[in-house]
Amino acid sequence: MQITVEYQKQKLELQTNFISEQTALNLLPAIVIAKDLGITNEEIVQSVQNIFPIPGRMQQLMGKKGSILLDDTYNASPTTISAALETLGSFLELKRIAVLGDMNSLGRHAKLAYKQIAEYIPENCDQLILFCEKSIKYLIPILKKNKIFSQDIKIFKGAQRVGQYLASQNLSNTVILFKGSEKNVYTEEAIKYLIPKSMASRLVRQNQRWMNEKKYYFKQLESEPKEKNITVGALEKVSLPAWGVHDITAKIDTGASVSTLHVLHIKKENKKGIQILNFTIPQSITGFAGQRIKTTDFKITPIVSSNGVIQNRYFIRTSVELRGKRIDNMVITLSDRSQMLTPMLVGNEVLRNGYLVDVSLSPNQPKEKV
Repeated sequence: MQITVEYQKQKLELQTNFISEQTALNLLPAIVIAKDLGITNEEIVQSVQNIFPIPGRMQQLMGKKGSILLDDTYNASPTTISAALETLGSFLELKRIAVLGDMNSLGRHAKLAYKQIAEYIPENCDQLILFCEKSIKYLIPILKKNKIFSQDIKIFKGAQRVGQYLASQNLSNTVILFKGSEKNVYTEEAIKYLIPKSMASRLVRQNQRWMNEKKYYFKQLESEPKEKNITVGALEKVSLPAWGVHDITAKIDTGASVSTLHVLHIKKENKKGIQILNFTIPQSITGFAGQRIKTTDFKITPIVSSNGVIQNRYFIRTSVELRGKRIDNMVITLSDRSQMLTPMLVGNEVLRNGYLVDVSLSPNQPKEKV
C-alpha cells in the first residue's frame, strides 16, 4: 500500500508492506518521532520499506492453489473485524471469503457487537464461513432476519475443519480473510492447511505452550460424546439454518441417497470469473416472499431421462437440521417438486448421522433418543 504523509509542510510518499489503512496508520507516530530526531526523509522512506506486519496482524500470505490469505487472527473485536472486512472488500476482482471466529469477552454486549459487524458482511464478502458457537448463534439470525446477506454461509465444527474444507476447493482468483479471538477459537489453525509447513512459523501462537493448549482443545472438540440415535418418522420438520429457513415438511426416504429440495428459478451466472448458482425457495416453504439464495458451492450433472431428454441436475451443499441436530456440509439436489406431496425429501446421507426411522412416529411428537 502506498500512502502520502504530510508533516511540517513536507510530503512523504511511502511504499509500505501493509494492505490495510488501519495498519498503515500505525506508522504515523514513528514518522513524527523520526522527524523530531532529525532523521531524513530518505532514511524514513527506506526504513518503512523494511517494516512488515507481525503474525496475525493483517499480514498477506500466498496460499495454495493461487489463493491470497489475509491473516488477521491475533484477536477480534467489533472494530477490528469491521476494518478487516473492509480490507477484504477492497479485492473487487476476486472471490472474497470471510472466515470468522468468535469474539471473546463480550458478555452481555455480544448480540449488539455481532449486529455491528453483520452490517459489513454483505458488501465485503461473497462467502461467509463460521465455526464457533457465538458467531453462529448471533450472526446467522441477524443476517437472515434483515435479508441483508443471501450469499454462501457455511458452518463447521472448529478451525481445522474449515482448513480441510478450503484445501479441497478451487481457490484460484480467491482471497480469504481469517479473523477471530484466541482462546477456544484459534482461527490461525485453518490457515495451516493452505500454506507449506515451512510457513507455519509465520502464524501467531505457534510456541510450545500455545501448541500444547491447542492440541488439547482440538482433541476435546473431536472427542465430544456422540449422541445416541434419534428416531424420526416418515414425515419430519427440517430446517436449513444457514439460509434461515425453518420447519420445512420433509419426507424421510431411506431409499434415496441424497436429499432433494423444492426450488424455483434456478439460474447460473458468472461474476468476476466466479460461477454462482441462484435459486428461489418459494413462499410456500418460507412463509414469506420467495427467498433468493446464491451459492458458489455447487455441481451440475447432465442426466439422460428415459425418453432420451438431457436435463441438468443441480447439487449444492449446506447444513441440515433434523430433530434438533445440525449436520453440516450435506449434499442437496435442487428440483421442482411442486407436484410432490412434500417440498423436501431427506435421504440417507443425512440419516446415517445417527437417525433411526419409525414410520409410525408423528412429526409433532417430541424427539426420542434410543
